Amino acid sequence: MAIKWTRPLLALATAVAAGSWGAGAQSAPPVGEWRYIGGDAQHTRFSPLDQITADNVATLEVAWTWRGDNFGPTADPILRSTPLYVDGLLYTVAGERRSVAAIDPETGETIWTYREPHTTRWLRGMRNNYGKGVAFAEVAGRAVIFYTSPAFFLHAIDAKSGEHLENWGTRVPLPGFPRSGVIDMLPDLVKDWEPWLTSGYKYDPDHGIPSDPKNGARIPEIGRVKIDIAYGGSCTAGKRDDIDMYARVMADAERAGKRVADGVKFYLQFGSQDVEAYAKARGYTELFARTGVQVIKPGCGACIGCGPGVSDRGDQVTVSAINRNYKGRSGPGRLYLASPLTVAASAVSGEIVEYEDGMFAPRK
Repeated sequence: MAIKWTRPLLALATAVAAGSWGAGAQSAPPVGEWRYIGGDAQHTRFSPLDQITADNVATLEVAWTWRGDNFGPTADPILRSTPLYVDGLLYTVAGERRSVAAIDPETGETIWTYREPHTTRWLRGMRNNYGKGVAFAEVAGRAVIFYTSPAFFLHAIDAKSGEHLENWGTRVPLPGFPRSGVIDMLPDLVKDWEPWLTSGYKYDPDHGIPSDPKNGARIPEIGRVKIDIAYGGSCTAGKRDDIDMYARVMADAERAGKRVADGVKFYLQFGSQDVEAYAKARGYTELFARTGVQVIKPGCGACIGCGPGVSDRGDQVTVSAINRNYKGRSGPGRLYLASPLTVAASAVSGEIVEYEDGMFAPRK
């Protein structure tokens, strides 16, 4: 994982740092700056710069490389962050912990970093790494970097010094956390959440919301549960071996002359472009089309409550291979978490069932 900076941009970076644009309005950042992940408040992803052209792009050279693969307990080769460029510095996150770094764009030197102290809730986090970057704002004339960690702490850090803001946020009663400049976001999120209120748990800032593996059941124990939506894939269950399982079930159904049940919508989202290419190469996408599966491009979707697969009525029932079924997370309906095999078999059967080889063939 690395950020590479090309030589023609160095002159631009120096000019921006030495310019006299002032703070500027946050909706209209100074020319050359990139204060939002999308460039500006409207996320136009555009900057009116002209140093790199069709005539000189082939002559660009790497001026420096900033490595971020050691910001965590294991080497992480992935960098999804879009760095911000504000007042002469680059700001990004790196590694499984989303450590924050300020970088000199002229030399590639690391100016400051911040690593959140280790917590149990980080250790069992489902979205470690996966940081798209940081946010920038001016607070009382002070440049501030905001970021949310995988453990669901919001940090406010002085953009120049790397120190947390004083008299901001609430004290986190855990070793290593700063005295201010942090907000634990979980208490506010669960304060009116019925499963939490009735759980009997006492809040622990180290553990956060405790997982409860006991809150599950074998399929025969839940009775007959008709479904309206089946959702497979996403980043959780959209890997190559997961797609193999969906295809295995749908091929079995096709051999028996069956497809997705009437009244059921089966959505399948690839976990990455690589997985999508893999599915196409193996003929899976044609199989899915023939058997009534609606394929979705890689990206965030029903897991975060957007796109196809989200229930829109409280009486709808979904069986899904996503990683969470918090109330309302994927619409107002009921949501059951299940394996890829169960999701696909249920889509064909119209109700939640356990998959068995040859289950769709006529009984003799």
